[in-house]
Amino acid sequence: MRLVREKDDGCLQYDWFLNDEQTVCMVRETYRDSAVMLEHISNLGDTLGKILDVCDLTVEVFGTPSREVVDALKDFEPTVCSPYQSI
Repeated sequence: MRLVREKDDGCLQYDWFLNDEQTVCMVRETYRDSAVMLEHISNLGDTLGKILDVCDLTVEVFGTPSREVVDALKDFEPTVCSPYQSI
């Protein structure tokens, strides 16, 4: 959280949710655009490696990410869901 507050410019939402047993954590992130998301990925650096040492990671991307974002996340085999309908 501190990294996001201090380094990410353009992060619109960054919320962590835990189940009752605190064995599952879901993180909801929203960025102004793909460039900001790429900045976030870059800012994570060693922190992401430490997270991956202690957990499994599933990545879902909602929206229209740039090719660069999809490429940056390719090792995580993300599910990308493009907009279909909204109000």
